[in-house]
Amino acid sequence: MKRRKIIFGLVLVVAILSLGANIFQFIRYNNDVTAVKSPVGTVCNDKIIDKYNNIKGPKDAYEKNSKALGEEIAKMSGNEKDANCVAIRFLIGTNNQQETYKTLKALVEKGQSPSLKIANIRNIYKMDPSGFEIESVGDALNE
Repeated sequence: MKRRKIIFGLVLVVAILSLGANIFQFIRYNNDVTAVKSPVGTVCNDKIIDKYNNIKGPKDAYEKNSKALGEEIAKMSGNEKDANCVAIRFLIGTNNQQETYKTLKALVEKGQSPSLKIANIRNIYKMDPSGFEIESVGDALNE
């Protein structure tokens, strides 16, 4: 009888810990079940994508606004694990495009593709920067 109570107690403790971990995940991701399953879009959601897609204007203004958005994304916690953030930073232009591309490619190969809502997004292999070098955002626009 005593052994049975110990086993029941252990099972109860494991169940309570499991339930607590699940509740923590839902609170962390604002009750979004898809965010728990896939981290894509948890940092750079549709609001950030819309900001990127709405950057317009002459070359100087575009570069200034896109650089500001890139810096805003870089400051966000977990941006390097969100395919949307990495893709937007890659399209804006970073100091090390090749490294950013490798990060994005690794995310895509793990099944975490960026949103198709992002303007100018295309096949990951066509985005490979090894064939060309971007000096500034304007170079990418004139491509």
